[in-house]
Amino acid sequence: MCATCEGKVNSPAPVTVVNETRRDNIRVKLPEFSGHPYEDPEKFTRACQDRLARYGVPQEEWTECVTEQLRGPATDRWAMTGEYGVEWEDFAPRLEARFNAARARAQCQRALFCEPQRADEDVETFIRSKMRLHRRLDAGGPVNAALDVTVELMKRELRLHLWGAVDRELEDFVQLAKEIERDLRLSPRPRDTAARRRGASPSPRTAPEDEWAVVPYVNPPPPPGATRRGAK
Repeated sequence: MCATCEGKVNSPAPVTVVNETRRDNIRVKLPEFSGHPYEDPEKFTRACQDRLARYGVPQEEWTECVTEQLRGPATDRWAMTGEYGVEWEDFAPRLEARFNAARARAQCQRALFCEPQRADEDVETFIRSKMRLHRRLDAGGPVNAALDVTVELMKRELRLHLWGAVDRELEDFVQLAKEIERDLRLSPRPRDTAARRRGASPSPRTAPEDEWAVVPYVNPPPPPGATRRGAK
């Protein structure tokens, strides 16, 4: 065999490299799924199926492509089942059932209607997480109805300023909430302002929220020369 023919026979086929590169490009365009309460497993599997079919990926490779898009809790919980090798007709329904059970929906409802804004959570993150839960549950109704619930669970200082703004568009509402949060962070607290006016150090009793604080009663001292009743 001539050297030219031998080189052609021994050279690796480029088809595998092209296919792997194409599959990597397709995976980049697929969504990811972590199993968080606000994520919808049915929308995830449907989106992956539509895109894989559009790009002409054989159906026997769909399960492998989609499992590589699992992240976080979804990867851990799915790995324990040992079901990475199942066909797509079985994989998609099992994934949807595992992360769309009644318990998962109950967790979403609790997070949407009961969990307040954390002390270290900025207002934009809080609002958008509530909107994702609203879409995840398909609660229906306008976004403003979900904003009513969201405002009720905000920090007190934000809630006082945003009660009358829930009829705005979502992005306008988020922008307004961010501006109010920034202004509150930069402005001095009421107790500090009152203390400066008196030339004294800040006192907890100058804060509006302490107006109804319970103060223990202490008997006043008797006037000079007087004795208490019962004293000898």
